[in-house]
Amino acid sequence: MREKIKAIGKHLKINVAGKARHFPRNVQLLGNAAFRHWRKIGPLLAVFLLPLFLLPSGCQKVNYIYIGDVINGYVWKGEEFENLRYEPLDSGNGPLDIRAARNFWLKRGEKMIVKVDTFEAHWEKEGEMCSFGSNVSTEECQICDYCGSPNTDGEPPCLTAEPDASGQFPFRIVADSGFIPTENPTNILDMYGPQILGGCNRPNKPLPIFEPTQSGLYRTMPVRPEFMIKSETQGETKIQIVDPGPDSARTVAFQLTGQMIDNTSYWTWATPGDSLWMENFSSNLRVTEVRLYRGVCADGSAQGVQCGLPDDKIPVKPSRLLFLPGFQNTVSGYPGEAQHRCYGDPAGATDNSIGVLNCRETYNSAPTGQRDVTPTYEVIPDRSDEKMTWFIEFNTNEGGDADLNAPGFQPMPTDARLIVEFTVAAI
Repeated sequence: MREKIKAIGKHLKINVAGKARHFPRNVQLLGNAAFRHWRKIGPLLAVFLLPLFLLPSGCQKVNYIYIGDVINGYVWKGEEFENLRYEPLDSGNGPLDIRAARNFWLKRGEKMIVKVDTFEAHWEKEGEMCSFGSNVSTEECQICDYCGSPNTDGEPPCLTAEPDASGQFPFRIVADSGFIPTENPTNILDMYGPQILGGCNRPNKPLPIFEPTQSGLYRTMPVRPEFMIKSETQGETKIQIVDPGPDSARTVAFQLTGQMIDNTSYWTWATPGDSLWMENFSSNLRVTEVRLYRGVCADGSAQGVQCGLPDDKIPVKPSRLLFLPGFQNTVSGYPGEAQHRCYGDPAGATDNSIGVLNCRETYNSAPTGQRDVTPTYEVIPDRSDEKMTWFIEFNTNEGGDADLNAPGFQPMPTDARLIVEFTVAAI
């Protein structure tokens, strides 16, 4: 095996059988000094460097490379992570099996796993220009997907390169407790090549799992600019932690939309998004009660929520609420509608809440039992794949009241702006 050692700029490369290899910074500096003083320390340098040049498997593997490195006529352009996302796990590392979302509410002790669909190395033939818009390799543009157990025998598309396992270039998960990116976030998890492969289900690879210990913005922070993220979430998620116990319940609010359905005025809410919901909740959380206010949401970004309760909010009393999974444009004909509604307490003249753990199925009835729901789906029975739509009604004949300070029951104007506030507890 012929070897030619040469100093190039700030990097020391060893060219072996058409392959390129970089060495860590300390070896590079030593190499530069050695060539300037070769006659004095040549023999000693040879003894020191020789073990580094004896690469395994006939020098066929490259531990890490840099933008612009060339192997067999192809230029390395970087790595791409497609659909990088966070998925929730229970405390035993089993999947919670709920819909994908941008942001999550979890019970303390639950965990997250970092997932990717593809983990790609991009190679561009010298003299060509590639956009890498698809996952299909061409003669000019080679795409090596490490998630698919690729061949790294020196031929395209992988050209001997493998994910970095050296620990020099971690793919880092960080958290900002204020829900806004900062320059000094808390380091949560450093991932290297094997852990990232675990995130795309390569067998016998460690899983990139972490336990969120605080509410905040969790995001990826690649330490190399050639790490590219191609994802609807851009590798970010807001996580809210709910501690167990009745005194640790949290609240979350949303702006309602006025609608006329079946000739009845309702104010409705469902989490935005189709394939990727804006918000989702652990199946170990429950809505305990719902409160209503007149007003317009304030900015809640500092708390990591869409809606902050405004200072000028006005409590109002709904007559009933409905929570319908998989809603299909009609309330009156909804199957099992009676099991998906709760009425307000007729004796609570100034109470703007409706109990969900102590639900009244009809007006003037006693509570009939618990409803197991989160703000986004029904837990029991399991309908976690069907988005929940909430309906709020103000029927003055059943205790609905738009002004708790005025005598009698005041009708709610159809153009009123209303806010719903869920109290969420861990079970």
